[in-house]
Amino acid sequence: MQIHSLNLPVEPNIKIVTINWDLKDITLECLQSLFAAGASPEQVILVDNGSQDGSVDAIRAIYDDRIHLILNPDNYGYVNALNQGIQQALQVGAEWMFVLNNDTIVAPDFFAAFAGYLDYKTNMPSWRR
Repeated sequence: MQIHSLNLPVEPNIKIVTINWDLKDITLECLQSLFAAGASPEQVILVDNGSQDGSVDAIRAIYDDRIHLILNPDNYGYVNALNQGIQQALQVGAEWMFVLNNDTIVAPDFFAAFAGYLDYKTNMPSWRR
Protein backbone atom coordinates (compact mmCIF):
# COMPACT_ATOMS: atom_id res chain seq x y z
CA MET A 1 0.00 0.00 0.00
CA GLN A 2 1.35 3.41 -0.93
CA ILE A 3 0.48 6.98 -0.09
CA HIS A 4 -3.11 7.29 -1.20
CA SER A 5 -3.07 10.94 -2.18
CA LEU A 6 -0.47 10.87 -4.94
CA ASN A 7 -2.69 9.79 -7.87
CA LEU A 8 0.26 9.54 -10.25
CA PRO A 9 0.50 7.15 -13.23
CA VAL A 10 3.34 5.32 -11.48
CA GLU A 11 3.56 5.53 -7.72
CA PRO A 12 7.11 6.36 -6.58
CA ASN A 13 8.73 4.19 -3.92
CA ILE A 14 8.73 6.57 -0.97
CA LYS A 15 10.23 5.77 2.42
CA ILE A 16 10.03 7.85 5.58
CA VAL A 17 12.91 7.53 8.03
CA THR A 18 12.71 8.69 11.62
CA ILE A 19 14.71 8.06 14.79
CA ASN A 20 13.40 7.52 18.31
CA TRP A 21 15.05 7.50 21.70
CA ASP A 22 12.73 7.46 24.69
CA LEU A 23 10.09 9.77 23.16
CA LYS A 24 7.17 7.37 22.86
CA ASP A 25 4.30 9.89 22.84
CA ILE A 26 6.02 12.34 20.51
CA THR A 27 6.98 9.56 18.10
CA LEU A 28 3.42 8.20 18.09
CA GLU A 29 2.10 11.70 17.27
CA CYS A 30 4.57 11.96 14.39
CA LEU A 31 3.48 8.58 13.02
CA GLN A 32 -0.19 9.47 13.40
CA SER A 33 0.33 12.69 11.40
CA LEU A 34 2.09 10.76 8.62
CA PHE A 35 -0.78 8.29 8.32
CA ALA A 36 -3.40 11.05 8.49
CA ALA A 37 -1.60 12.66 5.53
CA GLY A 38 -1.85 9.42 3.51
CA ALA A 39 1.32 7.46 4.27
CA SER A 40 1.09 3.75 4.95
CA PRO A 41 2.91 2.03 7.83
CA GLU A 42 4.88 -0.04 5.30
CA GLN A 43 6.60 3.14 4.12
CA VAL A 44 8.00 3.98 7.55
CA ILE A 45 11.45 2.97 8.73
CA LEU A 46 11.85 3.78 12.40
CA VAL A 47 15.20 3.33 14.09
CA ASP A 48 14.94 3.01 17.86
CA ASN A 49 18.08 3.86 19.80
CA GLY A 50 17.61 1.54 22.77
CA SER A 51 14.53 3.24 24.22
CA GLN A 52 13.55 2.24 27.75
CA ASP A 53 10.19 4.07 27.86
CA GLY A 54 8.00 1.44 26.19
CA SER A 55 8.22 3.07 22.76
CA VAL A 56 8.79 -0.14 20.86
CA ASP A 57 5.97 -2.00 22.62
CA ALA A 58 3.55 0.88 21.99
CA ILE A 59 4.47 1.11 18.30
CA ARG A 60 4.14 -2.65 17.85
CA ALA A 61 0.80 -2.68 19.70
CA ILE A 62 -0.64 -0.15 17.26
CA TYR A 63 1.09 -1.04 13.99
CA ASP A 64 2.07 -4.70 14.49
CA ASP A 65 4.99 -5.45 12.21
CA ARG A 66 3.87 -3.12 9.40
CA ILE A 67 6.39 -0.44 10.36
CA HIS A 68 9.96 -1.48 9.67
CA LEU A 69 11.70 -1.23 13.03
CA ILE A 70 15.44 -1.25 13.44
CA LEU A 71 16.18 -1.86 17.10
CA ASN A 72 19.52 -0.76 18.48
CA PRO A 73 20.41 -2.19 21.90
CA ASP A 74 21.87 1.17 22.96
CA ASN A 75 21.76 4.77 21.87
CA TYR A 76 24.03 4.80 18.82
CA GLY A 77 23.50 8.51 18.29
CA TYR A 78 21.32 10.32 15.80
CA VAL A 79 23.67 10.22 12.82
CA ASN A 80 24.49 6.51 13.12
CA ALA A 81 20.81 5.64 13.53
CA LEU A 82 19.89 7.85 10.60
CA ASN A 83 22.48 6.14 8.43
CA GLN A 84 20.95 2.78 9.38
CA GLY A 85 17.51 3.98 8.28
CA ILE A 86 18.77 5.49 5.04
CA GLN A 87 20.70 2.31 4.25
CA GLN A 88 17.54 0.25 4.76
CA ALA A 89 15.50 2.59 2.57
CA LEU A 90 18.05 2.32 -0.23
CA GLN A 91 18.17 -1.48 0.10
CA VAL A 92 14.43 -1.68 -0.53
CA GLY A 93 14.66 0.59 -3.57
CA ALA A 94 13.46 3.94 -2.24
CA GLU A 95 13.23 6.51 -5.02
CA TRP A 96 12.31 9.29 -2.62
CA MET A 97 13.11 9.52 1.05
CA PHE A 98 11.79 11.81 3.75
CA VAL A 99 14.04 12.10 6.79
CA LEU A 100 11.98 13.46 9.67
CA ASN A 101 12.75 14.19 13.28
CA ASN A 102 10.32 12.30 15.46
CA ASP A 103 8.89 15.57 16.79
CA THR A 104 7.66 16.49 13.30
CA ILE A 105 3.94 16.79 12.66
CA VAL A 106 3.19 16.90 8.94
CA ALA A 107 0.23 18.79 7.52
CA PRO A 108 -2.69 16.72 6.24
CA ASP A 109 -1.87 17.84 2.67
CA PHE A 110 1.87 17.17 2.96
CA PHE A 111 1.96 14.27 0.51
CA ALA A 112 -0.66 15.83 -1.79
CA ALA A 113 1.61 18.87 -2.16
CA PHE A 114 4.53 16.56 -2.91
CA ALA A 115 2.41 14.76 -5.53
CA GLY A 116 1.65 18.11 -7.13
CA TYR A 117 5.36 18.80 -7.39
CA LEU A 118 6.05 15.38 -8.90
CA ASP A 119 3.20 15.81 -11.38
CA TYR A 120 4.52 19.25 -12.32
CA LYS A 121 8.06 17.92 -12.85
CA THR A 122 6.79 14.88 -14.79
CA ASN A 123 4.73 16.98 -17.20
CA MET A 124 7.34 19.69 -17.63
CA PRO A 125 9.29 19.70 -20.91
CA SER A 126 12.64 18.01 -20.35
CA TRP A 127 14.56 21.16 -21.25
CA ARG A 128 12.97 22.94 -18.25
CA ARG A 129 13.61 20.27 -15.60
